[in-house]
Amino acid sequence: MIIIILFINNISLKDIFYEGNRIITKQDNFLINSSIINNICWGRNFSKTEVMEAIRLAGLEKVINKLKKVLPITCHKHFNLEVNELWKLISSPGNLNNSHPFCKKNEVIVWDEINHIDKLLYLNGRLYIRNFKTWEENKGYTLLIGEENGAQSYVIWNIDKIAEKKTKLTITVYPFILSKLSQPSSYVPYYLFVKPRMTSYLNSVLGGFKYYCDNNRKVPRNYFGKHRWFS
Repeated sequence: MIIIILFINNISLKDIFYEGNRIITKQDNFLINSSIINNICWGRNFSKTEVMEAIRLAGLEKVINKLKKVLPITCHKHFNLEVNELWKLISSPGNLNNSHPFCKKNEVIVWDEINHIDKLLYLNGRLYIRNFKTWEENKGYTLLIGEENGAQSYVIWNIDKIAEKKTKLTITVYPFILSKLSQPSSYVPYYLFVKPRMTSYLNSVLGGFKYYCDNNRKVPRNYFGKHRWFS
């Protein structure tokens, strides 16, 4: 085991233990993939921003891997659009303002070539942050969503080409509400409580995008019925 000491402005930040393909901080007992911090070598001075970003990315990776063990809910809907047209529909900044039936306001925080983060204010006043993790043009994206500094759900949006002018949009959610339960113990709440309500929610969201696509106007709020969690 090699002990690496990181310095910020010539001040020791913390001891980092490097073992195999992982890095662990003594203070935080936190695992970081070695690929996240590049060019680790003796004498390298790391900025505070570099270190904190590495720890942030490692934390997100840990959250996502944990959520992937949760039972997912998946829904899809077909669109009479080309792949690039559907991509534009779901990737434009503030697109939920037109297409989400439970959205009061969708406000961009960051939206550039690299980073995509926005706020989703629901009709009932609940405020969620959407932090996009992957972004593949004409294919889809993944994101974490939840209250700021609160529990997060992992979501996958995926586009498939079916035929000419025929595409399918699929949304898969790994809900945080089940993340603290083992998979066997989550079956009952999943099938009786979480899956029915999340399926209703996802079908309404997909329906909202379809409504906007077909009518070229903003979907009315609660158009497909109210939802206990978000209306």
